[in-house]
Amino acid sequence: MRENIRLALILVTIGMISGGCTSRIIKEGYYGATGSSGHYILLVGDKQQCRKLPFSHGSVQIGSIQNTIGVACPDQFIQILPQSITNELLKMEKKNDEEKPFLRGPANKKLLITGAVIHYDEGKLLDQIVGPMEEAVCRLQIRDAQTNTLYAEANFVSRVKSTVRKGPRELAEGIGKAIKKFLKPKDE
Repeated sequence: MRENIRLALILVTIGMISGGCTSRIIKEGYYGATGSSGHYILLVGDKQQCRKLPFSHGSVQIGSIQNTIGVACPDQFIQILPQSITNELLKMEKKNDEEKPFLRGPANKKLLITGAVIHYDEGKLLDQIVGPMEEAVCRLQIRDAQTNTLYAEANFVSRVKSTVRKGPRELAEGIGKAIKKFLKPKDE
């Protein structure tokens, strides 16, 4: 009887361990393929109004994005963040087998994005506990570049959950994805 219980415990333990490894492999594959993710938390502004901005503005200008947290945020992140945001907003989108720019308004109407990095975590401690996770949070303002009208202020969050694709470049890309997700019209 004791041998059967011992054998059952060993089999359950092996099943739990291998299940965890399989789950980790699947997650690594998924996050390695998709890269960073972007999310947002609206602080000021009207989300429905902001979702109309891609139709009224045709370009983007990245203003000053300050590092308010010091050495926790690498200089490389601050340097590549403007280009990562611009690249994400200027990507072509495929809809109904037709490619269209994300920003579809007149080219002379620009969105101005400014703000600050308010959190940056390379995930060193968290990596050891729950698996890889890096995170950056930027509090950004989205304005009309000509009139300086504030459309929105939001926290844009980027997360990387892969051991393969990580670092400042991936986190900057995630901030761009978060902004695009925020501005994306509801019907798309």
